[in-house]
Amino acid sequence: MDASLLSRCDRARAGQCRRRLTRAPQRILDSELPRYDDEVTDAVVEALFEPICRDYERVTRELEKVPANGKITAHEIVARVDNVFLGDVEDVLADLAERGILSRDRDVYRWANGVRDLTSYRNDCSWCGTMRYDKMIS
Repeated sequence: MDASLLSRCDRARAGQCRRRLTRAPQRILDSELPRYDDEVTDAVVEALFEPICRDYERVTRELEKVPANGKITAHEIVARVDNVFLGDVEDVLADLAERGILSRDRDVYRWANGVRDLTSYRNDCSWCGTMRYDKMIS
């Protein structure tokens, strides 16, 4: 799997994807990963990551509906949004909390400094398609 295909996408999301793809505790550099140029690999990458990107987009849209003094949990988002994966919801919430956009108290999330427009974050996390390479480098 070529994690460098995600280089045009948000670095935080790429990091989360790398952690899902490998159990190695050390940091994996893009230059250490093999690169493939074939339609099958592109299809696999799209099948794995496009749904994650779609979930990120849907979760951020749902978060924007939360009022400034409101609160929400990952399970509430799963109940409100059809066909969204709980793991992706938790990843979005954790990433936004790490960035200081949301505050977290156990499983409950609130806006850290009032309601925020998440359009830029959503665009960074949108599916950017697979990138093709001329040859395989390992």
